[in-house]
Amino acid sequence: MPTGQLDFVDTLPNPNQEPLVLPEIQGLSYVEDFLSEREQSRTLRTIDGAPWRNDLQRRVQHYGWRYDYESRSVTHDMELGPLPPWLQSLASRLCEAGMYPQPPDQAIVNEYLPGQGIAMHVDRKCFGPVVATISLGDAWHMDLRPTGRTPGRVEQVLLRAGSVLALSGDARYQWMHGIAPRKKERVGDGWRHRERRVSVTFRTVLLDE
Repeated sequence: MPTGQLDFVDTLPNPNQEPLVLPEIQGLSYVEDFLSEREQSRTLRTIDGAPWRNDLQRRVQHYGWRYDYESRSVTHDMELGPLPPWLQSLASRLCEAGMYPQPPDQAIVNEYLPGQGIAMHVDRKCFGPVVATISLGDAWHMDLRPTGRTPGRVEQVLLRAGSVLALSGDARYQWMHGIAPRKKERVGDGWRHRERRVSVTFRTVLLDE
């Protein structure tokens, strides 16, 4: 397993790489080629070599802090310790890209198989003002919809392998995001079968005093 920050990532972020920004959603940024194919493969191998939890219908891994899905909270006794080196490398990479002022201290790995998804939601207030997700494996669409409004207006972002999506500001607090639980993915005017997708979501824990 990698032991140092620069042992795991091949390069620091390209300063000339401009993120995709949806003008309709303030605070959303998306960088398509955040990880190289080599980095993606290495990250997936590291993830698959670690134990999975079965808290949900999908498999998950918790790092830094455990999140309680029933109480939807994080408390002092849920600390798991520092992020492992491979996640510290990615967290530092997010800082280099300007997505965090300092490295986040919590990460959740989610495995999505065809037919699985995640309900529309806004991340809880026990987490800080930025949520960033690195996508691995298959490319799936994420849906985004304003909070407190009837369903209708939905924006979509295709989360490609190796990409990172960061939510802050309105995108973090005023928009819900989720992935529809279906077995096929839209491609142009047609559909294709989904394959396995894995996400690594970074957040900063905020504890009540």
